Amino acid sequence: FNRHVSQCTIKCHKCGKVGHRARYCKERNVATGANAQPILTCYDCVEQVHTRNRFPKKVKQEETREVHGGAYAIKDAEQQGLNVVTGMFLLNNRYASVLFDLAFDRSFVDTRFSSMLDIDSVKIDASYEVELADERVVSMNTVLKGCTLNLVNHLFEIDLMPIELGKFNVIISIDWLVKHDAVIVCGKKVVCIP
Repeated sequence: FNRHVSQCTIKCHKCGKVGHRARYCKERNVATGANAQPILTCYDCVEQVHTRNRFPKKVKQEETREVHGGAYAIKDAEQQGLNVVTGMFLLNNRYASVLFDLAFDRSFVDTRFSSMLDIDSVKIDASYEVELADERVVSMNTVLKGCTLNLVNHLFEIDLMPIELGKFNVIISIDWLVKHDAVIVCGKKVVCIP
């Protein structure tokens, strides 16, 4: 396989550590996917006992408080685990099955779906090695720049790396969520963008 000269972005999908692939993971009995248990952290008091919406001093306030910002309702997320949300959204005016997932550090588009988007891929300086679900490793150095994601009539620009995905047309990762200050509300299975 090809080695890249930039910072290593290979991430093990079993233990979550950077620097090796799942097939070379030395961790034993690591929970993955839907079996992985998230670390609950309260953003008000920073304790790992409860979440912000269950903060003892705010529980009663939360019940009557109005939600501000956009919340985008998404279905079928129960099967994917607590840190993901799925749904159908428009990408370049084409309906796409989208997975929002905190486990990924790059956003991807399925190669078959990308051919319908009328956007030429752009070569980038770095080459990324990505381990697929079947443990195959693919190397890529192209990106579709300036795709338009429509979330309930709000348009967002997103750059996507074309890759063979399978079930989903698009995977939106932590990089896009951070850029747009978006949050996955795990308990409600929604993505909120202020």
